[in-house]
Amino acid sequence: MLRRLVTLLLAAAVVLTGLVTASAQSLDPARRVPRLVFYTTTPQYDPGRYEAALLIQEAFSLLGVDVDVRPIDQPVITSISRSEPWDYDGFFLSWGSQPERLDPHHYVWIFHSSNIGHLGENRQGFNDPVYDAIAEGAAVSLDPATRREYVFKAQEYLADNVVVIPLWFNHLTQAYNRQRLANVTPQPGLGLFTYNSLTRLRITQGPNVLRAAHRQDIDHLNPLTVVQNTDRQILDLIYDFLGRLDGDAVVPSTAESWRVIDNQTVEVRIKQGLTFHDGRPVTAYDVKFTWDYGKQVGFGRADAHVQIVDRVDLVDDYTVVFHLKEPYGAFINAAFISVPILPKHIWENVENPTQWNNPNPIGSGPFSFGYWRRGEELRLNRFDGYYAPANIDGILLIVYANPDAIVGAMELGDADLVVPQLTLEQEQVLKEMDHVGISYVMGSGWTYFAYNLRRQPFADLAFRKAMAHVIDTAMITETILDDLATPAGPGQIVPPSAGYWYNPDVPRYEFDPELARQILAEAGYQWDAQGRLYLPANR
Repeated sequence: MLRRLVTLLLAAAVVLTGLVTASAQSLDPARRVPRLVFYTTTPQYDPGRYEAALLIQEAFSLLGVDVDVRPIDQPVITSISRSEPWDYDGFFLSWGSQPERLDPHHYVWIFHSSNIGHLGENRQGFNDPVYDAIAEGAAVSLDPATRREYVFKAQEYLADNVVVIPLWFNHLTQAYNRQRLANVTPQPGLGLFTYNSLTRLRITQGPNVLRAAHRQDIDHLNPLTVVQNTDRQILDLIYDFLGRLDGDAVVPSTAESWRVIDNQTVEVRIKQGLTFHDGRPVTAYDVKFTWDYGKQVGFGRADAHVQIVDRVDLVDDYTVVFHLKEPYGAFINAAFISVPILPKHIWENVENPTQWNNPNPIGSGPFSFGYWRRGEELRLNRFDGYYAPANIDGILLIVYANPDAIVGAMELGDADLVVPQLTLEQEQVLKEMDHVGISYVMGSGWTYFAYNLRRQPFADLAFRKAMAHVIDTAMITETILDDLATPAGPGQIVPPSAGYWYNPDVPRYEFDPELARQILAEAGYQWDAQGRLYLPANR
């Protein structure tokens, strides 16, 4: 770490003494690259992002560009970056780890030009017909091999054009009591508090109930309006889905099998003998109802996956055929793991479904609802009627007031598992405890630096390429995260945890300030005697 910091400082000295300068009289002040403003989260909210912004501020000084780093609340950054008139130069945000993000569709599609508008996710304003064609190719095919070719091209094209700089792939660092828990297997991209992990782990001593510590209570248990990730984690255990993640693949769950008829038609066979927690059978009627009902009333975070469906045809009691409005390559990988199967006999009688708090949720997943005492704890019980019952009798989600209380509960053996991501401080304390194991797994999200392609200097590809050669993501990650993340780089929008979809051959930009200066000089940039950068005369 120290070596990299020294290298950065020496590079700054070399660059500033070796710039090709012009006389002050020959440079039009209007051409000088203005002082840029980069928005980042406060150090209290996310110290990593804040410190990354400061290091990138130093990196820009290697180019002769002044930067102000302004820490503000994350919702404000989100609003500024997605709203007209897009009044920003650069910002730092992070994509969180979500199951559907192990499929590449979300990350590839956000850079399509159709997402540029007000409140769109193409915050940079990247408008490129060549990329649009690549993204559309990745979006329409349900054939994995064909999709993969387009997804790989998308990653390479975004890297070549330095459209965004992912700084690091987020790691999920979680603690568990290894004296009580066995067969602890984190889900790639998601960590320990997931379907696969919780149904497979075993408790070797004491009560056969997993005690999970969390800082945050759930908000509600209505799958149609779920927003908070904690709520979703609980609902994913109560309800079942057509498919589930197993590693980086989607495998049948409520579904027995599926068959792609064409890019807009998928046939699904439902397992026979499944029941909801109240004993009523799960049939194709419930699957059709789920999509029809969701299209009518909305389905919250999963809404895109139900609205893409034109209709669901019933073939028989255990077979449905989905007809899509248009080709959607992520339909199986994202929709099948994101849309919970609703019991028709319950929800068809709900008058205001998006206002209902669903106080006693009935699903068909591996755990049934026990009770919820707001602000204290929530209990789930193993559902013995599930086709693959869990090894544990239940889960007790306990809410703790602060991170220190969670550490204390793990130390005393009062908690078996910490649900949220550990802070560096928590990880350093807990790893010294003999009975505590630490799980490290790469998430499905990434932290990134983005910039406004609608204005100079970021509108110029030459500047973006030069910038990429002075932003040392390996140094940044090592310096501020103590290697508890994996360095990323331009165009690396698909995390390695996505396995099949990750392109290991995306072009890399090595830290090379001299090459950065050469790229700028060849593009017509100049520096004054103070080392300040000026735009080419034709800009």
